[in-house]
Amino acid sequence: PADLVRQLSLVAEQFGSLLAELRLHTDERGAAPEQVVLRRVLTGEAGAEEAVAAGLSLMGARLVVASLPPGQVAQRVTAQLRRERSAVAILMPPSQLVALVRGVPHRAGEDRGHRAASRVAALAQREAPGTLVGISSSLTKAEQVRAAYAEASDAATIAGRENASVVFADEAWAQIGLHRVGREACRALPLDNPLTRLRDHDTAQHSNLVETLRAWLTANGETTSTAAALSLHPNSLRYRIKRIQEITGMDLDDADVRALAHVVLAKLLA
Repeated sequence: PADLVRQLSLVAEQFGSLLAELRLHTDERGAAPEQVVLRRVLTGEAGAEEAVAAGLSLMGARLVVASLPPGQVAQRVTAQLRRERSAVAILMPPSQLVALVRGVPHRAGEDRGHRAASRVAALAQREAPGTLVGISSSLTKAEQVRAAYAEASDAATIAGRENASVVFADEAWAQIGLHRVGREACRALPLDNPLTRLRDHDTAQHSNLVETLRAWLTANGETTSTAAALSLHPNSLRYRIKRIQEITGMDLDDADVRALAHVVLAKLLA
């Protein structure tokens, strides 16, 4: 019966996802030593020395990170990439593909590592369309592997925000830096601060002053372009900025206030 087929299909999908996760927590039979070591390095169980000893080519390498649909799709993509000689691919829980694209000799005017990483990203997206991919900078030290992993993960997050399929960390350094600074800045704010009060006001009054302030700060306080971006009359924008200052008590002429507000709002509205 059709309803039983649907139920069994659902069970099979769930079972496949659980089996895939189980395999991540066991030493997979047939896994190459470099794959086992790469996982140990990324989880902090091993250092760069062990990675080098296992044959991982780290100098000039890049890390590719992609969050894949769980279950068979993730397993299929990982299996495909494991046949790529240029990369060492593993699957981190729950379904994050991590591929170390081996370091390749660099010729003047030609970044072969960039091309190799792009090819790995394209393969992942061909198997799982819509996958967001982040690619780290090229490693200059063996000890940078875990930092590169975090960098590639942040680049994948930026790809989702920028509506891009692939983001290279060294090309999106400003966006990644702002993302990281915003994350820390939100934690550093006192419990009672003007930006939280403004957000609470928006929630209570069903207004959008937070978005107005962010747009105004992004445009460096330029009224005409901000009003156009928000589909407002310039006088309406000026009124909103005045209300923001009344509600929060912020001195928007203070460069430090504007800088911190811009960073925090970018995170709050992400």
